[in-house]
Amino acid sequence: MTTKTFLSCLCAACCIFYAAAASAEGIDALSRSLRSPQELVQWLSENIKYEMTIPDRRRSADEVIDSGAGDCEGFAAVSKSVLERLGIASEIVVIEFDSLSIKHAVCVFRDGQNYSIISNQDLIRTDATNCEDAVKAVYPDWRRIIYVSTKMEYLRIVEH
Repeated sequence: MTTKTFLSCLCAACCIFYAAAASAEGIDALSRSLRSPQELVQWLSENIKYEMTIPDRRRSADEVIDSGAGDCEGFAAVSKSVLERLGIASEIVVIEFDSLSIKHAVCVFRDGQNYSIISNQDLIRTDATNCEDAVKAVYPDWRRIIYVSTKMEYLRIVEH
């Protein structure tokens, strides 16, 4: 995937986000109606439109669901919240690029023996056997991979 392919889904310069404060009712109700990452991506495609705000406005997963719109941070927050309730461990990572001054947030999860990525409304399967290699396979022009907690804290940074 080239940089141009996903330019429309990139965040503004600051890409630390707010995934922790999703209220249980909205996320739980959504999680009960879905059974798989594929169903989640279909739901996202049908119900949430991509909307970048400048300046960047961080939204909780519930705010994204309630408003029907979100940026990559919001899509990642909803994805992680739902996947966790489905019993699927996931990571939210922020990717910085060599050729761009903006960042992109995605949700990465183990899918069988390999790892997959939910990037906004897309499910991207990889042959990678760990989170970091999945990101590197999909975004070859990465410069930095930042693992972020749901409390907006940097957990780990991987430099290229």
